[in-house]
Amino acid sequence: SACRAHTKDKDAEGAFWCMDVSGAMFRFFPEQDRTEAVGINWGRAGKYTSNMNFSPKKRYIYYMPGADTAAWQYGTPVVQFDTKTGKKKVIAFLNDFYVAKYGYSPGGTYGIELDEKGESLFCYTNGRFTEKSLGSAYGRPAIFHVHIPASERVE
Repeated sequence: SACRAHTKDKDAEGAFWCMDVSGAMFRFFPEQDRTEAVGINWGRAGKYTSNMNFSPKKRYIYYMPGADTAAWQYGTPVVQFDTKTGKKKVIAFLNDFYVAKYGYSPGGTYGIELDEKGESLFCYTNGRFTEKSLGSAYGRPAIFHVHIPASERVE
């Protein structure tokens, strides 16, 4: 399947971390022209994901599965993937909070960036003002700032 997202930099072993269009995670070693399967980015089947970023020391990869307006169905999660343990942790579920407080449902994300200290994640989503039962759609882009607690980013 076609590659959809990848880290900007290589890890210590010379690999880019990647996701294909269906959410399968893998490492690509360009000098060896080989790949290594890692797992699925979300759920049982994986989700289309458009961006991923390393933490400053490259232990964690941050991404938001569901860049197709369907992310609201599973909470529009901000995921931290631990490259050492292979475990995923949700840092924040954006949808329920923002729908309840502002009536805004962030659907899918099309860009994420982490600051140089790994404290703040900035993401661009597309969504709409709505009620939770009506789901999400495109039409009202938004930028989110997610603070990553110090206890969640020990490298």
